[in-house]
Amino acid sequence: MAKWLGAVLVAFSTAIPADLHACECALATADEKYELATVVVSARLMSAKIVEGWNVLGTFEVRETFKGQSPETLTLRSNADGEEVCGVSYVVGGLYLLYLTDDDESISYCDGSGLVSFRKQEYDDLVGSKNEK
Repeated sequence: MAKWLGAVLVAFSTAIPADLHACECALATADEKYELATVVVSARLMSAKIVEGWNVLGTFEVRETFKGQSPETLTLRSNADGEEVCGVSYVVGGLYLLYLTDDDESISYCDGSGLVSFRKQEYDDLVGSKNEK
C-alpha cells in the first residue's frame, strides 16, 4: 500500500499547475534525438522525491546502454515549473528511455526522455540495433 501511495504522490507531483503554460518544443525524430544525445540508456526509476516547488528528483538504475557511457546509477531532475512545463512524469518502478547530454542534470519531454511504455517502438528499435552488432 505504501509503495502504491508513493507512486501516486509522485505522479501527481508532476501535474501541471493551472497558472503555467503547456510545454512547447519541437519534437525531434528518434534518429535526431539519438544523434543529439551523448548518452542513451534504458533505466528503472528506483526512487523519487519532491525537491523544490514542482520539481522531482529521481534515482535511476541503468539497465541497458545504447550509446555512450553511463554510471550504473543516475540522479536526474524532472523540471515541472517555470514558463513551460516540459517535465517527465516519474513513476517509481517504471522503465525509462533516457536521452542525455554530458551536462544533463534533468530530463524533459523535449529531449525525448520518458517511460518506455510511451516510446515502445523507439526502445524496440534500439534493442534490435544493439543485438545486430
